Amino acid sequence: MIEPLVVSASVVGIAELGDRTQLLSLVLACRYRRPVKIICGIFGATLVNNIIAGFAGHWVGDVFASPALKWIIGFSFLGMAVWVLLPEKSDAENTIALKGRNALITAFVSFLIAEMGDKTQIATAALAAHYHQLLPIIIGSTFGIMAVNVPIVLLGHGTGNNTKIFRVAHYIAAVIFLIEAILTFSGYKLF
Repeated sequence: MIEPLVVSASVVGIAELGDRTQLLSLVLACRYRRPVKIICGIFGATLVNNIIAGFAGHWVGDVFASPALKWIIGFSFLGMAVWVLLPEKSDAENTIALKGRNALITAFVSFLIAEMGDKTQIATAALAAHYHQLLPIIIGSTFGIMAVNVPIVLLGHGTGNNTKIFRVAHYIAAVIFLIEAILTFSGYKLF
């Protein structure tokens, strides 16, 4: 149980660095100045998305035979290695304008929409299929995303301007996904 928890927290957390949803967290923090409500909204949306991704990955692991699953997961990790290198822009337009609503609802709805089909959601599904342990993957992925977004919300725009750190994190995440793909193709797990 510890291995998939640690792997999902670290892989998804690194993949989240510089992601559009992290930039969305910055936009929300600057716009609303209500960090607790924003963090709660992000947590709720992240948990919902990771539950969906975890169940989808778990289902894929049940449906496909082991040799086919190895190739599907391997190519998923390979795709993630490439995708994580693509630059992302701030998705300020993903911040749903809910006039008269609070930061919690806005953060939840905006983050829920922005995370759908995001690389961290796909990585969570691939990890759930790979490890076939739903709960540790959901907890680990949620922790990884929150560990990266909470400091951005708390520190506001001061740390959000350091794009060099995000770029290095993208390269590290790409290497991790590439290694995970190679090891999956060869029948081994990274950890």
